[in-house]
Amino acid sequence: MDLKKNGFKKIAWGITGASHLLKESVEVIQSLITSKYNIDVYFSKAAKEVVTMFGQMTSLNKLRNNYKNSIHFVFGSRQGWSYPICGKFSQKYYDTVIISPTTANTVAKISYRISDSLITNIVSQSLKGLVPVIIIPTDFKAGLCKTVAPGNREIEIIIHESDVERTDALRKIKGITVLESPDQIKF
Repeated sequence: MDLKKNGFKKIAWGITGASHLLKESVEVIQSLITSKYNIDVYFSKAAKEVVTMFGQMTSLNKLRNNYKNSIHFVFGSRQGWSYPICGKFSQKYYDTVIISPTTANTVAKISYRISDSLITNIVSQSLKGLVPVIIIPTDFKAGLCKTVAPGNREIEIIIHESDVERTDALRKIKGITVLESPDQIKF
């Protein structure tokens, strides 16, 4: 997905509670900010914990301190049950929405059109407002997957076929583009 070619400059970036692809996602956020994009980062309730546990909150806070006008944080834990901030997504406040990394749980909810969290509401309202959504799931290919555990230890986990089926279902939803890595975002 080429952001520059499509004229996308104002981005909402949602982070879920996944550790796989987290570091890569933060690196792309950093590159986008230094390339003069404006990003509001939306953290699910679990994301705040995972981002902190994996040391990426420090990187994001440094970025926010250095680029105060270009990056802002919104935390799901500070939103009410109806996630009132999500109203702006159906009103084309953003040029595009990127959800990365996206847990299998969030992918399944989006594929079934369940909107019961900050991130799933963001996607739902964006689709209603015809705002392009890019989703980068952690579970896109069945089988063994190398990832990182706390302490920066490399581990292998199994991606189940049922989770891959939900990712494939996302590809059929008009307005959603599924990528396998944050590195596939061009700008």
